[in-house]
Amino acid sequence: MDNNSIIKIEPQPSVASYVSKMKKGESLKFELSHTKAVREAAGRKMKHIDPKSVYTTSVDIENGFIEIKKEA
Repeated sequence: MDNNSIIKIEPQPSVASYVSKMKKGESLKFELSHTKAVREAAGRKMKHIDPKSVYTTSVDIENGFIEIKKEA
């Protein structure tokens, strides 16, 4: 690679970006590999971004996903 090349890396969507677009009563399911990010988004990040909303999470190990729901 040339030293004068400019590398542009496209941003990846984050769990928090999906969660921030949720409407009341909506739920999203993520693979279990995203458990830490989902819990972090439901907790700290969304409390800072949207303090009046309530997010709950539940894990379904048998089916391999973690679900987040916007309650309020």
